[in-house]
Amino acid sequence: MKLMALKLHSGKLNGVLIYALVLCLGLGMLAFPRESYGAAEKYTVRYMPIEGAEGAELPAHVYVPAGPVPEGGFPAVIFIHSWCLNEFEYETKLQEFAKNGYITICYTCRGWYFVPGENDVAGPLEMQDLNNVVDWLLANTPVDPDNIGSTGISYGGGQSLLALKFEPRIKTVVPMSGWTDLYESLAPNHSMKLGWSAFLLASGYTMARPSDTMASWLTAILSDTNVEETLESLAVRSPVTFLDDINSRRPVPPVFIVQGINDDLFTSRQMVDFHQHYRGRKKIILANGVHGSAEIPGLLTFPSSIWDQTSDWFDYWLKGEDNGIMDDAPVSIYRNWTKSQAEFDEWPVTNDSISLYPANEYIKGKLSKRGSLNSSETADEQSVTLKNTPLSMSATSGMFFLSPALQSYLDVYVTGSDPSGMGKGTVTFQTETLAEDTIVMGTPRIKFLVRPDKDIFQLNFFIYDVNKSGTAKLVSHLPYTGWRCSPGEINQVDVEMNVLAHKFEAGHRIRLVVTTSDIVYVMPVREDFDVELFWGGNTGSSLELPVL
Repeated sequence: MKLMALKLHSGKLNGVLIYALVLCLGLGMLAFPRESYGAAEKYTVRYMPIEGAEGAELPAHVYVPAGPVPEGGFPAVIFIHSWCLNEFEYETKLQEFAKNGYITICYTCRGWYFVPGENDVAGPLEMQDLNNVVDWLLANTPVDPDNIGSTGISYGGGQSLLALKFEPRIKTVVPMSGWTDLYESLAPNHSMKLGWSAFLLASGYTMARPSDTMASWLTAILSDTNVEETLESLAVRSPVTFLDDINSRRPVPPVFIVQGINDDLFTSRQMVDFHQHYRGRKKIILANGVHGSAEIPGLLTFPSSIWDQTSDWFDYWLKGEDNGIMDDAPVSIYRNWTKSQAEFDEWPVTNDSISLYPANEYIKGKLSKRGSLNSSETADEQSVTLKNTPLSMSATSGMFFLSPALQSYLDVYVTGSDPSGMGKGTVTFQTETLAEDTIVMGTPRIKFLVRPDKDIFQLNFFIYDVNKSGTAKLVSHLPYTGWRCSPGEINQVDVEMNVLAHKFEAGHRIRLVVTTSDIVYVMPVREDFDVELFWGGNTGSSLELPVL
């Protein structure tokens, strides 16, 4: 199949269309035979079921390189498919790696489409399935048992990281657009992602035979019931839970993480935190793009630095080829103002930061709806009370997946409203014009002292770049929901944002907006509440930006 009409222009890939195309290609590959043999000049291929946990037969196919078997056997890479797709998602890469001397295998996870069993959402049963796939490889192919790797995008990326805990025979992994903390992925700071949760739930029930796992998670988060059980269930499926165990392996498995810097499902923040605390040999790329988009061109056989480096990574660790991959900087971050990657020796990439402190602003003696952001904290303590307006659109992060995709590939940003028109659930602070370019590279941190009048409240934080004409571009956002609070008591809100790599140009301003609702992105608190925000007077309320 030749895609003659599709042309790629650097920095202008339409990530949404490519994502949809791969989805359609994957769904169209369901009619392969259950067991057959095929041959090619450089490899043989076999289609067969593999018995998983509880006897579930998992459709799979394996490529074995042609020619003599090297001493010790062929290295192998296990590919684990994405949510909604199946064993044929990586067909181009399975063949490419097989031509390069690897045994490659991919299987359809339990419960998807017509596969027996119930989808376990990367739970214990799916980890047992992965164990059985490795067993099958060892029993049925000339594999080198000491050189087995794993990779996958999204659902497959998360499972590849979990394999470091549950499948010790896997030597190295390359998780792409995966997760380390499922709770933070679905409900950051206890704020449920409305669009993503609905998509995952609906697609799971449409294309899979789901267990009640995900539905029970979302119900518990919404209703504030069975929270402890839910957190335990999510923790079992979160690689960060087992980080100490993985770090205690000898040797610690090498890991190469690939993530879209604007991924709003499995965010960059959790990936860099995992990378920072990982004790093995490691590499991380925060590429331009959203969930799964940076990896897709390579699956369509277009040139892809991501997949080239993945191939080099496996060649180094599974074949012992000294190809220079380990000489590269271990941290690579996309810079939107240069349209290129920047290389760094470690994370965090800088120890320098600037702190901006909120303060009231008066215009002609009257308190303005827009406060200021200053380099020093005002001496007197000030405050404002926000009234919850759950349907307010005073500030929004835009549509999940679509808005960050437009930002990534077309430089189309969500824009902010005029502060003078914002309602009672919003407060705004803004710097004076910047005297010089300010490059932010890292995870901004926002701190506020607050006093809610109910046991639950929500704050949504937005950081904007305001240009000389007054247009405000949204460059970072994150929600925070306080729950099980003591009404009337002071609480500290301390939020670490997702990774921000952005240049605020001289003459621009930095704007911070705080609202009680971002209904397009997260489920709002439905009941009325008031929350008082405090700043100045040694409260420590501030916006901290890591800068180069």
